[in-house]
Amino acid sequence: MVLKPDKKIFIIIGLLLIGASGYAETKLSLTEAVQKALEHSYNVKMSRYDSASAVSDLKSTRTQRYPSLSLGAVSYYIDQLQEVSIMPGRSLELGSHENYQTDFKLTVPFYTGGKIGNQIKIQTENLNAKSYSLESEKMAAAYQARKGYLNLMLTRYLVAAAKSSQDRIDIISRDVQNLFQSGLADSVDILDAALATQQGLLGLTDKENLQKNASIALARQLGLPALEEIVPIETAPDPLPLSDNDYAGQSLSIDRPELKGLDSRLRAANYLVSFHRAGYFPSISGYAGYSYGKPNRDQFNKSWNGYFNVGLSLNWEFNL
Repeated sequence: MVLKPDKKIFIIIGLLLIGASGYAETKLSLTEAVQKALEHSYNVKMSRYDSASAVSDLKSTRTQRYPSLSLGAVSYYIDQLQEVSIMPGRSLELGSHENYQTDFKLTVPFYTGGKIGNQIKIQTENLNAKSYSLESEKMAAAYQARKGYLNLMLTRYLVAAAKSSQDRIDIISRDVQNLFQSGLADSVDILDAALATQQGLLGLTDKENLQKNASIALARQLGLPALEEIVPIETAPDPLPLSDNDYAGQSLSIDRPELKGLDSRLRAANYLVSFHRAGYFPSISGYAGYSYGKPNRDQFNKSWNGYFNVGLSLNWEFNL
């Protein structure tokens, strides 16, 4: 089938538009690359949610020190009641067939032997450990982004160097051609120049593939489309000379969030031991309540009534 010239033009324009839509270029600085990596990193997101969960756990544990209000309500029917004989031929029922009971109770812990305090300390250290883990994941994501960004810069410099080398080979090849035409070079020199040209093109292709792979790897870290070419706008500074005095007087202490997180976990384990030891001691709490119902405490009149009560509660488990 032969296409008309106008159809050929539309097909060519369509192919050009498809090729243009599949190619995109993004210019990024190192700071922008690191920021995008932190926003895209799944490990950072997971650690951030873990930290939020640890905050909720700590708040939940602290509420154990606050007073707690409870409500209990029950209603039931009894078909047979106890009867007390008052006189011959006459008896009195104790209680009521229909029973309604509602109890409000406010409880305040006074002494727990260290159970609540150690639980709060454990959750605090867990929160610190999760915070240090989040900081560590951020540093790891930033390091990988920086590494990928610098690797992309390196491959671009390698491509530029390969292109310059290829230009130099092309100049030498033209000189050999001119010398051959003047009779000052033989066919071996022509073959050597052609071989050098092919080797230069092969090296340039390899460097360009390295640049594409580095761009794709960095795009994956930043959450960008793989076909989107990343163009670094940073320039590599010249290295500064170092001397033996540059590290003189510097502290060798290592301040890493991973080590701080391990310290927090170690303290949490020690508090866990203290929490279990607190099980040897009793728990004392005070309470105040109000009871209302029918017949409640009035077993004879069978009427609605209520009363307040205040007291102390001691709970001591000996099954250690």
